[in-house]
Amino acid sequence: MSGPPIILAQPLEGLLGELVARGYDVEIAADGYRILELAPRVHPVAVIARVGLPGPETPELVRRIKAVATDCRVIILGARRRDDAAALLRVGCDAALTADPDPQYLMWTLGRVLAGGVVLSPELARGLVETLAESVSREREWARTLA
Repeated sequence: MSGPPIILAQPLEGLLGELVARGYDVEIAADGYRILELAPRVHPVAVIARVGLPGPETPELVRRIKAVATDCRVIILGARRRDDAAALLRVGCDAALTADPDPQYLMWTLGRVLAGGVVLSPELARGLVETLAESVSREREWARTLA
């Protein structure tokens, strides 16, 4: 009996072994197009991919994964800017990490998103909070001009 399926694009050192050791049935995808071919067939519980993977732009890839595998969680590695994180969250990304984390942190992230959580690297979270604060400040200024 195989475990829950995961699609892994361009596996990180040690991650494939960690997933298999924990009982996941791992499908490897070389690019975004292969992820989109596999997703409706294997019904993955999660997809782990990287920003800039060959294929559709990353937000479009996430949107299309979510369209064909509605219960799938998506973890994206390599998000660098708060704009990246905001775009990924808008299309349903469940985790956006700035770097290639060690396998243990990625397994923790996987556990969090499979439990329904959202995970952001601290740098991305800080950037999104700053963007929100700037937006609130602009809205307050605008409201004062109307009063």
